[in-house]
Amino acid sequence: MMRDDGKTIPKGWYYIYPLLFGMAFAQKAIFTENQNTKFITGLSLAKYGDIASDWMAGITDPFPVFSHLLKWQYESLGLYAGVHLSFLLLAGLYSLFSIWLAKTLVPKGQGQPKTLLVFSFLWLLIHTEGLRQLWGHFFPDGLAYQYLLGEYYQPCCFGVFLIGGIAAFQSRQFILSWICLIMAPLFHPAYLFVSSVLALSMVLISFHAQPDVSWKKRAGFLLLVFMVLIPLAQWNVSTLSSGTPVIQDNAYQILKEICIPHHSLPSHWSLRLTLQFFIVGFAAAWMEKKHLVGQVLFVLLSIAALSSVFNMMIQNPALVALAPWRVSVLAAPVSWMILVTKTAKWISGKIQKRRDFLFQRLKVRAMILIFIACLVGSMETYFNYQDKTKRPDYLISGFLAKHHEPKNLYLIPPELKNLRLEAGVPVFVTAKSNPTKDQEFLAWYERLKTAEELYRYPATRKPSETARLLRDNTLTHILWPESQGLFPYEAIGHNVYTDKHFSLWDVRPVFE
Repeated sequence: MMRDDGKTIPKGWYYIYPLLFGMAFAQKAIFTENQNTKFITGLSLAKYGDIASDWMAGITDPFPVFSHLLKWQYESLGLYAGVHLSFLLLAGLYSLFSIWLAKTLVPKGQGQPKTLLVFSFLWLLIHTEGLRQLWGHFFPDGLAYQYLLGEYYQPCCFGVFLIGGIAAFQSRQFILSWICLIMAPLFHPAYLFVSSVLALSMVLISFHAQPDVSWKKRAGFLLLVFMVLIPLAQWNVSTLSSGTPVIQDNAYQILKEICIPHHSLPSHWSLRLTLQFFIVGFAAAWMEKKHLVGQVLFVLLSIAALSSVFNMMIQNPALVALAPWRVSVLAAPVSWMILVTKTAKWISGKIQKRRDFLFQRLKVRAMILIFIACLVGSMETYFNYQDKTKRPDYLISGFLAKHHEPKNLYLIPPELKNLRLEAGVPVFVTAKSNPTKDQEFLAWYERLKTAEELYRYPATRKPSETARLLRDNTLTHILWPESQGLFPYEAIGHNVYTDKHFSLWDVRPVFE
């Protein structure tokens, strides 16, 4: 990697830069969005709270490697340290892989060290909290509101290894490239297609870009990659699918139209962001059309464009599972890297024409800005935790964490997606935490409809019907939003907790 070339980065910068980048990048508080689904199995294995009693803890896990890693992190470092340090590490790897990839586009010579220093500063700057959101307004993270790194620790973050795979291949470190290409899909199956496309395109394009590399090395590289990816794909298909076409179609239809239309239906995508993504991407690919990186980027963009058009023309449920447009999450940062590298070359060229003392003065100012960026990022994470205390479910989460008893099962408003893990208790269902396997997904959807009916149409149900439903699902408590008025099932339970947002009702008498 870059570390072998001591002239590329000043001594010590290679070690401190990933930490600075991760601090400036910032990250959200624990139990944000997708973490409420992706953390369930790992935390149940680690015996966090009573999550092991939750129905979702027993489903087929699509992220077994991530879940076992999370279990180890929880047991070795603790929940908060394990999660935040892991994201910091991945953000740091993302920064180093990006600099390494930029290095392959900068000609060797006296100007290379300055160019890479300028690049590293600009790369940190555009990923700083606040500026990152502004940057994303003009340069989207990918199609369909998808992204590579995101703002919090989850399986998709391991996609940063794909950037390392390109950089290592370009630098002819094929074993390291192979490791990077299998790491991403090992943690998230959605990267199986991306890694396959990347490996094939790099090998085929390199016949022209690296003519001195023997065909045996290329074939061996592909063989090693697909020796891992094919069994992984087979495991995912056999484990996460029932094999029954009717069940698969029903599950994918619900998933596409109700759960994730913003990810799967182009009609729900932002036209402005989609056009900006392709304009920026193809412009970057054209700028480096003579290099392997630019040519690989062109392949990724073409696949993203063709699969999106195909998805609009033919509504194929299986396409939702494959999601070939996800290659865009890799195309986006690669295109940014090309643009920032071009800018860094221009800036370092201007500096090169002046005296070295000017460069030293600029470095001092840059370090001041980096310090401010790190402070802003750290404060953003701190304030994000402060905002958690203002959420309506904060008080009831604390109550349940302290007073939960074994065998209790809580019916909660489905939109309270954080409550399960915040309190560490089993709940009946939440709207955003769904299984991946088709049969389990349909069972989750039935649970969701049951919960929504109990909350939306309580007056239409007879007390006996409600009692039977509670017994059938072994529900012991109901959390009722104060915004919906008085608790409608008072005849079958008694109140055990009340605050200005929620009241908790014990309905275990229905089992007597």
